[in-house]
Amino acid sequence: MTRFLLALIGLIHDLIPKRFWTWLESMTPPPLPATPPLNEWFEVTFDEVEIRLEVKPPGTARCETFQWQQIERICYRVEYLGVSDGIYLFLAQRDGSLAVPVDAKGGFQFWQEILRRNRFDTQLAIEVATAIDGTYCWPEAA
Repeated sequence: MTRFLLALIGLIHDLIPKRFWTWLESMTPPPLPATPPLNEWFEVTFDEVEIRLEVKPPGTARCETFQWQQIERICYRVEYLGVSDGIYLFLAQRDGSLAVPVDAKGGFQFWQEILRRNRFDTQLAIEVATAIDGTYCWPEAA
């Protein structure tokens, strides 16, 4: 049976004009340029008073500094395999949130510091560590 299928595939390939195969290959989009790893262009540093995000993706750069006391809420987003989990910081007097990928340079250490400072519920952090997907926030929404 396998020989028959291979012969049939070969026959079909030979019957279809070569220009069709050339056209089909030309329809394949070119590969996207490789993006540098996240930890090469996103860095989070902190001290006792403030947090600094340095973001330098190809073509742009941004730096943001804020104080620990400005953080009102923290959400942790567990992503699927191959995508960095995210820490979302909601600050006083700021719309939206700031996202810090855990795979950023210093990202995991930043998460550890959040836990050390008791800025995220310990039991919820255990759920986060064992989750395969989902968003976990502290304090929880009122």
